[in-house]
Amino acid sequence: MGKRTVDAAELDGDTDAPMGAEVATPSWTLTRAHIPATAKKIYCVLRGHRPGFYFEWYGANGAEKQVSGFRDNLFVSFPRSKKGSIQSSGAEHTIRDAVNYMNHSAAGCTYGCGSKCHGQTPVPVSGSTQPPPTAKMKPIAQAVPAEKRAPSAPSDRESQSKTFGNVSRTAAHERGHAFCRRCCNMRTVAGERLCQPCRTSKDFQDRIRACADDFSLVPEQLEALRLVAEGKNVFVTGPAGTGKSRILGAVRDLLEKEDLSCTVVAPTGIAALAVGGTTIHTYAGWSVRLAQGSLEAVCEVAHQKQVWKRFSDTDVLIIDEISMVEANMLTRLSAMMDEALSTPDDLRPFGGIQVFITGDFLQLPPVQPFQTCLECGDDLKQEQKDAYTCPRHGISYDEDKWAFRSPVWKACNFANVQLHNIHRQADAAYTTILHSIRKGRPLSMQQEKALTSPIAGVDYDKAMKLSPKRREVDLINDSHMQALSSPLRKYRCVDDFLWHPHHPEYADAAEPDKKSRAPLASLHNHRYEDDLELREGMRVLLLANLDIESGLVNGSQGRVVSFEAIADERMPRAKTKSSKDAASNGEILISHKNRHYAADRIRDFRRRATDQFWPVVQFDNGIKRTIFADCSITELGKIEPYSLLSRTQIPLIAGWAITIHKSQGMTLKNVVVNLDQCFAPGQAYVALSRAKLLTGMTVQTMPSASRLKPDRIVEAFMEQTFERMVAERCTS
Repeated sequence: MGKRTVDAAELDGDTDAPMGAEVATPSWTLTRAHIPATAKKIYCVLRGHRPGFYFEWYGANGAEKQVSGFRDNLFVSFPRSKKGSIQSSGAEHTIRDAVNYMNHSAAGCTYGCGSKCHGQTPVPVSGSTQPPPTAKMKPIAQAVPAEKRAPSAPSDRESQSKTFGNVSRTAAHERGHAFCRRCCNMRTVAGERLCQPCRTSKDFQDRIRACADDFSLVPEQLEALRLVAEGKNVFVTGPAGTGKSRILGAVRDLLEKEDLSCTVVAPTGIAALAVGGTTIHTYAGWSVRLAQGSLEAVCEVAHQKQVWKRFSDTDVLIIDEISMVEANMLTRLSAMMDEALSTPDDLRPFGGIQVFITGDFLQLPPVQPFQTCLECGDDLKQEQKDAYTCPRHGISYDEDKWAFRSPVWKACNFANVQLHNIHRQADAAYTTILHSIRKGRPLSMQQEKALTSPIAGVDYDKAMKLSPKRREVDLINDSHMQALSSPLRKYRCVDDFLWHPHHPEYADAAEPDKKSRAPLASLHNHRYEDDLELREGMRVLLLANLDIESGLVNGSQGRVVSFEAIADERMPRAKTKSSKDAASNGEILISHKNRHYAADRIRDFRRRATDQFWPVVQFDNGIKRTIFADCSITELGKIEPYSLLSRTQIPLIAGWAITIHKSQGMTLKNVVVNLDQCFAPGQAYVALSRAKLLTGMTVQTMPSASRLKPDRIVEAFMEQTFERMVAERCTS
């Protein structure tokens, strides 16, 4: 802690004066000599157990210990940018900002302290660098009636009052939206997170437009980005190919530039890894069983230190693939976050955190909903076709499985955006067919014939077969594989988790007995295979964007034509800053920021591989390419350097057939589809929307008309939500 200049008169001041009383505020000073060479931030604790300057967040002399357990704490870190450092921002500039903050008064406050900054600084012993004994640290929360206390997060021994990590806003400002989250000064209208001056400022609007340009957003996508940037809870939906994932990427980019921390979650591992996020289970700290537990059981987990920290570190929660999120899952997650972050007299959905939800309810539905009772956690019995019974709490109906049927949905008061412009399909006739199927409208004889007639552009032997059932997919792939006489080569994936201690919320990943709740567990559903089997002559599907300019992207199809012996000079390696660094031997140069980590994992894959050969694939677009192992990385944590979760594997799978579920998000050029066994609403639409052109798809079997119809509850929700919006625009 930096030395403070305090004279004798100040030490005799009345430091126990009631809140708001006029008392002499001593002057804080800080020089460059006080700052350790290793310090990256200056943490300024204005209200806490021991006010002062700190140069680390965690640790015995860290700022976290000074604000934890201190109600209405006030603290800021400088530089304000989460990615900035003292050196990058200029030491003198950073010191000046820190001193100005510690010495500011309520009259000139621009930090959003809520009039709590004047006369509230206790006077420590001059020059002390240690906090006072623990016995003398009496948290203010102890003097507050239990029913009025702020919710708590646990320490190693006992619960502590809530803090929100390295942010410049107090709990009341951050979660209760009393002050603008951008300027931390102006009060906001109830339910808003930005003040009017900030929303309309040129700087803010320019940032939004620049982000939209970077991601090539069309006007309807820009509207969604603007609503999220303004701090509203937003629901974005639309048909496949309308750019929902592109908006998600733009939102993440803009929020990071606004120094806001966003967490992306999805209901399945495949969906989460596709958008660089994590599963809802991992984020909430749920085991498989706890995810089906009672509200009381899941709320108990909210007070676990690691879970609470994940919640409190989140400024914006992004939930992708919402159609597969069960209503009770959404209710459980919101209840946990309420428990962790809200005050008992001011409960808010998701603890007041901003929520951005994307997905299409006309696609895949929740899998196996209503396994247990939301109230007690007991197993439900399906005594009727669409009803699930708990002896103590009554019946749950299948129609209530959708996320929008959760009471949380209405409480979020979403701004709704429906996307219409389809960018994946370039064929107008095909787009019309897909629109009809998505809406459950009957196809004309001409349209059905266009789907089912053999098309010259579809090579049946090379085509990817899509089926709703995994058993049929396995039979197709196994039969083709067994027909090949070439040697079988096997490749085992390499999973890794590089954990940094400043991400304690992921510490349990290192404990083998807790893998069911660790980040590594999400890799079990990774798009890369656990064990990959390859043979010369087999059809394969590429699972990575290998070379976009050459058309080698996720979903590209081809055939293994040979195998190449692994050679040191051809191993993928990290690109360096040297201008002479070039791929002289045709090796891959890894250029992303985690390139050295990725290169190490690929070398580890090589050391462990039984077969020391890379597959060579002739793709259907004519390009022949050696396919090396790829390290797929997900960054975890809010503070750099991030913890890294990875799977390293050759990014191929058997390419004769895949399930419709696994095809979600892919764009395929040569597809044969069987739809007669579709068993869930949205499956037919997901399968048919995988191709860009009608000339690239043949439908062998069509589902019955009843199975093409969308869920009636979803249909009613969409009409009520978006037709009402159109009516409101017409009358305004």
